[in-house]
Amino acid sequence: MARRSPRYIIAVVALLLGAVGAVWFGFVSLTSSDRQGSQGAAKDTFRVATYNINLGNDELALVVEAILESQADIVALQEVSPRAEVFLRERLASEYRYMVFEGSTNVHLAARFGFLSKRRIVRSRYVEPEHGIFGAQIAELEIGGRTVQLANVHLHPLDPTLRRNPVDLIRAALKAQETHRAEIERLYASLEPDIPAIILGDFNSLSFFKAPASLRDKGFEDSFAAVHTEADAHPTWQWPTRGETIHARIDYIFHDAALRTLESRVILDSSSDHFLLVSRLAFADQLD
Repeated sequence: MARRSPRYIIAVVALLLGAVGAVWFGFVSLTSSDRQGSQGAAKDTFRVATYNINLGNDELALVVEAILESQADIVALQEVSPRAEVFLRERLASEYRYMVFEGSTNVHLAARFGFLSKRRIVRSRYVEPEHGIFGAQIAELEIGGRTVQLANVHLHPLDPTLRRNPVDLIRAALKAQETHRAEIERLYASLEPDIPAIILGDFNSLSFFKAPASLRDKGFEDSFAAVHTEADAHPTWQWPTRGETIHARIDYIFHDAALRTLESRVILDSSSDHFLLVSRLAFADQLD
């Protein structure tokens, strides 16, 4: 997407809010996250990943490399262009038997999602946007003889027409948080109440913003933070500004209490402005 887009504004807001937050280190450092925590052995584990591949991405071969490196059983994709869909179907068909791409481009070209899965997708549906512009994709999959639901999200970006003065940007960030909270509330209401749930994707939110906070309040766990003591020191997104490249953690994998995180890491690559985030999960009742 073009420079000085919503991503540019997020970068500036990250700087402004980071200056007064304890997460400043997460914005200015780019740290490998190969260190992986563990919470015990499990009978059946699986890997889930989220990856905003960028609508205008010309490096789709690198996208494929990152996906293969992750060894993920299920990959949730955001900003999937028609060209990217064709490319991924051709290159990853042997690795991912099940692929579902959904979304609407009526409001925004980037409002398309995808699931790549080695596990059987029982059903998938697109949740039309009501508060933001992207909507969401929800899929139910068979994993270890059980059904697990995954909600693939891309929360609303900041208004690209905003003036660049700090006061307006902070006001816009606060307004966007309210939109994000409403998006998460609607998504949560769309989930099946008795099926283990994973909510993952591009939140366009810092870890202390309302969308991540509201999920934690609902009992969801931030997968990466569960096994990394300084989670915000491992950015999932980068954007060049005039002086430097800004980094922030705005992509997440959240899961409910039925699941546990065993490992999580960020795969640093140069194909998209986002990095691939992957976690190895297990059912909580199968942990030793």
